[in-house]
Amino acid sequence: MKRVTGIGGMRRNPIARDLPLGDPSARLYYMDPDGFPEIIFHYGDPYRIRLGEEWEIQEPSLFAGQITGHFFLENTGRSKMIGIKLMPAAVVQLTALDMSLYTDRVVPLSQAFGDRFGDLA
Repeated sequence: MKRVTGIGGMRRNPIARDLPLGDPSARLYYMDPDGFPEIIFHYGDPYRIRLGEEWEIQEPSLFAGQITGHFFLENTGRSKMIGIKLMPAAVVQLTALDMSLYTDRVVPLSQAFGDRFGDLA
């Protein structure tokens, strides 16, 4: 398992193991919150997320609100993604989205922004 901290990068967990680039083996990541909302596009195999008690398969394109506690991510195969980290006020200024509705939530991009992203969502 790898422990990931916000902007600071990764801290090694004693049970972490390095795998060659492109290795489809599953990896579990312990994620510390960083307070930044994100827009994320998965174009490889899906990821699983556990924000609370249950694991969920993530959508290919999603919006992550401000997360206040740690959570877990696990790839299910080959990982390919693009993440856009936003300043907390940027989403409100650009879209007038009520960010309180997305605290500690990761939702499909279309659920948060409707059709604003067109085919990307």
